[in-house]
Amino acid sequence: MYLLIQFAGWNISEPMTLLTNTLICATGIYHSNKVYNGHRGHIDYIYNFCFFLFFTAISAIWGGIFSHGFKEYFSIAYSIPGWILALLGSFFAVRGALQHAYHQGLRGFDNSNTLKVYHIINILFLAIAIVSINIYPSFTVVAIYTAVTLSLICGYIELSIYKSTGDIGSKWYLLGIGSGMLTLLLFVFKIHVEPYLNTNDLSHIWMIVSLIIFSRSFILMEAKAVES
Repeated sequence: MYLLIQFAGWNISEPMTLLTNTLICATGIYHSNKVYNGHRGHIDYIYNFCFFLFFTAISAIWGGIFSHGFKEYFSIAYSIPGWILALLGSFFAVRGALQHAYHQGLRGFDNSNTLKVYHIINILFLAIAIVSINIYPSFTVVAIYTAVTLSLICGYIELSIYKSTGDIGSKWYLLGIGSGMLTLLLFVFKIHVEPYLNTNDLSHIWMIVSLIIFSRSFILMEAKAVES
């Protein structure tokens, strides 16, 4: 059972979910701007991590409006652009992690030609996800894509960097992934506190925490890069 309220003649189907999506958007944009404006070293992977935060933020407010708050007025087709924005967020997270590994001289990622191949694979993986989400319009596609890219691929890369260089930014990145995994687990197991907080609301709260941790990791990564 979901709470439903009326405002100015409009039915808001999931007001708490709309609110938590709005908070994700505000958090993502704020921290994207914070990392970008504090960016001193002109390091390419930091730009990509900013895009990760930004696209995640925009996808959240899109989903809050079309997939939750005002879903009775829109078909599922209106949710697809928001899901694609979420895919783009994870895409840039992988791109940033790959470039981070390259700049850190991580074995297996320290060759520019090999890096180009990884980038092409990343693009192809994104294209497959976009096609899949149009064939099978479900947030499940986003959840699977995020689990593979952000949790497994980025997790492996940043863990390797941390083991190799002791980069504290990578350690915080892994903490961000850990917090993000709680978001996925809440979604998968449909944990909720009805009628006030549904599964989406709880996962969104953890997602806000995760974005804050990610932001901290990017700032620390850059600080280390500038110092070296």
